[in-house]
Amino acid sequence: MPYIESIEEFAARQRCSPLAIRDRYLFPNGAQSDGHNHFEPPNDPAALATLRHEYLTAKLRLKVKRYNADRTAISEQARYHSMGAGPMPQPGWKEYLIKLAEDIEEIRAQLREIAPQLPSTKTQNDFADGQAQRMQRAGEVMSAIQQLPTY
Repeated sequence: MPYIESIEEFAARQRCSPLAIRDRYLFPNGAQSDGHNHFEPPNDPAALATLRHEYLTAKLRLKVKRYNADRTAISEQARYHSMGAGPMPQPGWKEYLIKLAEDIEEIRAQLREIAPQLPSTKTQNDFADGQAQRMQRAGEVMSAIQQLPTY
């Protein structure tokens, strides 16, 4: 009977912690798993960069969500305390938020570092340039049509 590696064993072998993203586990090294089928990091640099970008983007989203929620909760707790309706926020709250903010900036720096390695995609400028060319060609056709006789 063949040996089937569990997700825990796969994660231990990858030596990094995954994030659950769109019905799969994505590891920071580019490895993936759906819980049953496991895939090693791709050898293609562009594919690896795409997966790393996806992982870091999801991680950034989670960190920003946590930062905003915790910042709001600490602020509300301080406001309630000022009205005599609760305790002060836990000691170390400022350092905690600063650490989260530093983590967010570090992830953003990693995303900027990966950006040049990503496969090229059409940008907004590419779309605008294409649209300008299409409008020019369409204008030429319309101008030519107007010069033709009507019956």
